[in-house]
Amino acid sequence: FITRRAVVGAACASVTALLPREDAMAEDAFSYYVALDVASDSNPLGRLTIGLYNFAPSTSNELVQLFSGSFMSSCNSPSKRSTDRENLEARRAYSNCQSGMELGVTYEGSTVWRVAKDERIDFGAVRGKFIGRKEPEFADLGTGLSVKRRGAVSVVKGGSAGFTFTVTPVEGGGNSLGGDAVVVGQVVEGFETLDKLNNIGVVKSGI
Repeated sequence: FITRRAVVGAACASVTALLPREDAMAEDAFSYYVALDVASDSNPLGRLTIGLYNFAPSTSNELVQLFSGSFMSSCNSPSKRSTDRENLEARRAYSNCQSGMELGVTYEGSTVWRVAKDERIDFGAVRGKFIGRKEPEFADLGTGLSVKRRGAVSVVKGGSAGFTFTVTPVEGGGNSLGGDAVVVGQVVEGFETLDKLNNIGVVKSGI
């Protein structure tokens, strides 16, 4: 088991367990379980347990690396900005990113940065020295599973959504997730916690 802590806008979530499933053989089985403890203003809300499907191995492995803090990636080079101040801030962010290059990117201390009630809960906005690191290029897995299932865990293929992974809070939700969203896991325990998160109403941050 691996313990990780993350912050969620008005709530906070921590990855607290990572358990490989060596016996996962069936098509609908999970290769890993992840336990995600959730709190709001440091007050515990409960735990989500997520299973990562064994038939989405490449993307599941990238998520496992992020949960365990072993995802290694370089820093994105700063692009030219419109003002001197913005250029200075971009260079500072790049320098800060480079100073943490020996560290694997982790969801420890990351933010659940959007809760759209009955629609989606977005986890995984990394913080600190991990801001500016190159994102995982989640593969197009073609699993065919629906993002509208309650508790479905999805990512956006191609890395265009950064490190974000999304949980669908209610049956029939996830309508704002586009065709690039790929289901890689499922909440298997902690639906009461999912309901509490769904009702927090965290707005999208600027991250």
